[in-house]
Amino acid sequence: MTQSIKKPPATSAYKFRVAIAAWKGDKTVSSFLSFLHFVSAFIGLR
Repeated sequence: MTQSIKKPPATSAYKFRVAIAAWKGDKTVSSFLSFLHFVSAFIGLR
């Protein structure tokens, strides 16, 4: 998964907006866990 390691800014911004939108729009446990998973992956690849 070279794309995950490279992590283009556009893709990161898109994923971030999607995560925020999902978190704000649907504050369920599943969406919150998905948001946490995204954050952990983002920090891990940083």
